[in-house]
Amino acid sequence: MVQVLTGEGKSVVLGIISTYLALVGFKVYEACYSNYLSERDYLDFENHFNLFGVKDKIFYRTFPEICRMML
Repeated sequence: MVQVLTGEGKSVVLGIISTYLALVGFKVYEACYSNYLSERDYLDFENHFNLFGVKDKIFYRTFPEICRMML
């Protein structure tokens, strides 16, 4: 476990880890309190996810949206 402070690249770390997990077969749900941040981070990595063919396995949503998806 590590702590990544503001401005130190949490979005990049999550994007890379999400890609790896999707490549090995997992569906990945990235949860955030902010719809704006979820959309921003997903759009930043959308080309990356397409390049690796995992776009359909990675979901960036808010906490309530992910709860609704799971139910």
